[in-house]
Amino acid sequence: MNQYSRRAVAALILSPDPLGGALVGAAVELAGFRVDFAQDGESAGDAVRRVKPRLVMLDCRDERLGDERLLGPAMMMGAWVYLFGTRDGLRNLEVVALRHGAEILVLPDQAASLPEQLRRAREHRREHFPK
Repeated sequence: MNQYSRRAVAALILSPDPLGGALVGAAVELAGFRVDFAQDGESAGDAVRRVKPRLVMLDCRDERLGDERLLGPAMMMGAWVYLFGTRDGLRNLEVVALRHGAEILVLPDQAASLPEQLRRAREHRREHFPK
């Protein structure tokens, strides 16, 4: 059952591929998050500041991935960061993930488990980081 609500926890999807980003966004929305995307011409950092997400999903093909101006503020806000993409695309990003405490999501291999992972994460955040 979809638990979507306008008052749901915000998630920001950042991907250079609109279709791929929308598919990930649909899975995130099914997990009960309110999904948002960067607007046309909006920098990733500005999108993070506008949305104030608790979850940031960042496509491994996005060239902004290593930009401290994106990942730093997202982590300082307490956002949970996922790097997603193919196994080959994620291969060299373990260091980035470790440095920022990000999770790695291999697609399409782990796509089916994403809603459950995010539901557990949302519950964990609610228990340990109440507003």
